Amino acid sequence: MSISLRHIKIENVECLVHLPARPNGFGVLILGDRNHYVEGGISFWQQHTARKQLLQSLVNEGYTVFYSGIGEMHWGSDKYMALTDRLIRHVLKNEILNRKIHILAEGMGALLAVRLMVRSPDSLRSVTLFNPCLDLDKHLSEEKINRFFYKRFVKELVNAYCVKEEEVKEICEKRTREMSEIPFHIPLRIFQLIYQAPYSPDVHVRPFIKERNDKQKDLATTFYMPGKTIEQFTKQLLIFLKKYETTSIKLGSVREEG
Repeated sequence: MSISLRHIKIENVECLVHLPARPNGFGVLILGDRNHYVEGGISFWQQHTARKQLLQSLVNEGYTVFYSGIGEMHWGSDKYMALTDRLIRHVLKNEILNRKIHILAEGMGALLAVRLMVRSPDSLRSVTLFNPCLDLDKHLSEEKINRFFYKRFVKELVNAYCVKEEEVKEICEKRTREMSEIPFHIPLRIFQLIYQAPYSPDVHVRPFIKERNDKQKDLATTFYMPGKTIEQFTKQLLIFLKKYETTSIKLGSVREEG
């Protein structure tokens, strides 16, 4: 169990750092999806049953786990990118950790993960994505099918990036272009729900792995059916993390699971 829970504030945003009883020296940064909040020292990851079990498993294995309270539709914005950078620097300065961290990103948190992979590839040990939102430009096109959802999405982007409506398309294209700039040496693990996914795998994941599969040093993807939850992949996740705490690297694969 965690022997300590540090509650800090960065730019008036609450953040939590979970410290294990027996540290293994490695850190895991969680980049959350919509409404992954931290309020009054309590977080979505502590209160959601499946994520709480995964969080506790990571801490029990000795990982220092840290994250900020997103609490809003950030869509990988500059504001939350700056917040994430500050959080990483704070944790590495104040905790005894290896300088290269693991990333665990869910949903639109993957947009922040992509930006980190492009900007600071040598600071990352591995990246794991759960049901990621990766292609913001195609997501914008998808939302146009329903005028109500499209207008809401555009408003969210305007608020997140502090831009005018006419600049939204350019922002989405920029975020999408960044995917092609991800270095091929960063180990990637993707867990993707096939049906009823919050972000369509045909839009976000399948094109991504098709583009990178032959070039990526290690890219492994598990497609799974509804009914399975994040914590059910804990064993696979821990094996993946530990593999990159050594020097051995194996080629990845794509798996479909029921």
